Amino acid sequence: MYIVTRVHPNVIATKNGPAVTMCGARGPQPIHLRQGEMDGACGPYCVLMALMALRAVRRGWVTNSPATAPRAVKATLRLTSRWYFCGTNVRDLAQLVQPLHRSVTASISKASHAALVPFILDNLAEERLVVVGINNGAHRLKHWTLVVGVAGVQKRDNFNPQHFLLLDPSADPISLLQWNSTLAVTAARPRSRARLWRERNGKSTPVTLQHALAIGRRDKRSKDHE
Repeated sequence: MYIVTRVHPNVIATKNGPAVTMCGARGPQPIHLRQGEMDGACGPYCVLMALMALRAVRRGWVTNSPATAPRAVKATLRLTSRWYFCGTNVRDLAQLVQPLHRSVTASISKASHAALVPFILDNLAEERLVVVGINNGAHRLKHWTLVVGVAGVQKRDNFNPQHFLLLDPSADPISLLQWNSTLAVTAARPRSRARLWRERNGKSTPVTLQHALAIGRRDKRSKDHE
């Protein structure tokens, strides 16, 4: 029996946090995007991080030179401006991916709580990334975060998932790690729907799961966006 972490194969750990290698780039490109405290754009940030991790979008197109991006990527970037300061639902996030439908696939789950866990695990197993909604009414938390992997216990041929590995836009990346927070796979207590979300600073918050968007490469190959 031993502890295993399974992270999307494109995502590597660097001194600047999670990154991907890209054809023609001088070195690994960081994929983490840091959300502002007031912009309410956690959902679009998660979608863009997923698209960079899948090598469907280059970081420079997002952060420095959107004018040089292909037409489909420009359309996605324009759509992100609709939801700044107003938040997004899962169908809004799916709209962001639509201009890139030739390169990536997207599927929605409107399940909640434990019913959402198989959707996340199944898509991670197929090398897709999952944007998942987490909520806490007492703290007025309604947030999107990106699942890049899962950690658990491997015993012979059986894998018992224990924590989802999250790349969260509301916190800084962690050097030499592909994620910056975790989310418990199972509920914190019997008959409870809440799972513990452990942030980068060690703070733990009970949250419930609501809705998710899985994003993957249509051709299932790790090539750059054409």
